[in-house]
Amino acid sequence: MIECLSCQSQFTNCIRCDMNNCSICNYGYQYCGYNRKCMEVIMDPKLLTCAEGCDNCIYTLSCEKCSEGYHEVVYQQAGVYRYVKCKKSCTTINRCLDCDKNNICTSCKHPYYLDRENNQCR
Repeated sequence: MIECLSCQSQFTNCIRCDMNNCSICNYGYQYCGYNRKCMEVIMDPKLLTCAEGCDNCIYTLSCEKCSEGYHEVVYQQAGVYRYVKCKKSCTTINRCLDCDKNNICTSCKHPYYLDRENNQCR
């Protein structure tokens, strides 16, 4: 037997759903597609704790300004909403943006490209 669920039973703090997502959250909440929840937007910046590497965040899931030595990684974008994490920049290899745990370059700063033969940015 297939059971129909109401929008409110699927998404806490949601007012209206479209298909399988919440389209309008209660006041003080914003829909975050990354984890499919209406997340509380903390209005007082003194009460907000940003993730590591983030100097300024709108809520704990998205950063507006990364700290020195970190760079933006957009992990989801839906319409006008952009969810950003800050990732530690690779500083040990010239022109490299990201390194893996073995300190091998995996991506380069713009406009450079990764030469996979010698793992250098050119």
